[in-house]
Amino acid sequence: RYRDSTVPMDYCHAARMCILAPHAINDQTRIIELAKRAVSHYPTGKQPRQWMLHTLGMAHFRAGNLDEAVRQFHASLDADPNWNAIDLIWLGLALVEQARGNNAQAQKWLRKAVEKQAAPYPQDRMEAQVLRREVEQLLNLNQAK
Repeated sequence: RYRDSTVPMDYCHAARMCILAPHAINDQTRIIELAKRAVSHYPTGKQPRQWMLHTLGMAHFRAGNLDEAVRQFHASLDADPNWNAIDLIWLGLALVEQARGNNAQAQKWLRKAVEKQAAPYPQDRMEAQVLRREVEQLLNLNQAK
């Protein structure tokens, strides 16, 4: 369990691992439901609410719900604009912009995330590295076309 919370970390980590390894599960609806359940345990506050909202945004991104992904990323920013792993949100926004074909905007978010590299915890740094590589690979593929 997360410190004093009542949410089992299974909800949080199951959704996060599926986001990091989207090929591991075919049921995107299930991922979204797990992430929503995790968010529902933190209706207010900062950490871990921002992380849960980011996870929900990534679940929506993986399911192709780009507008909802952006809404969740911005909700995460609204929960705490000074979140110490804010680069995760910027990388999520970069992925959305790349998926929309807006490579210039994706590059902007990627640069911002690379400059900050804020993620203080090992699991956040790992997620940031995975997402950063994904953004860079997708942008390089688009530039090669």
